[in-house]
Amino acid sequence: EAGIDTKVSIYAQGANGVPLMERSRDRVMSVQTSFEGLDMALEVLTPLLQRDRNKGQGSQKMELRLMVPAHCCSAIIGKSGSVIKNIKDETKSYIQVYTLPLPNSEEHVVRIR
Repeated sequence: EAGIDTKVSIYAQGANGVPLMERSRDRVMSVQTSFEGLDMALEVLTPLLQRDRNKGQGSQKMELRLMVPAHCCSAIIGKSGSVIKNIKDETKSYIQVYTLPLPNSEEHVVRIR
């Protein structure tokens, strides 16, 4: 959509520049955008990730680990866990919001499988 600046970067190395494990299929994806831009980016990227996952991986489930700012975690969980429960029910996914932030960060990991 016009007017929404979005930058998507995919890395085969950590933030410290050290390559990820050899022969690992893990990648780090950074999406810098507004909420609306993130929604649009995920609409485009999710089918591509699912398509690539289906190539030669059999029944292995894809796992996403998201780094989410601490102030956004409550919106993912919802009142008494209602939002995360609805997401789990609708997508048949396992979702875990880690309670402790990443070291030297105000971001938490959200694991989706």
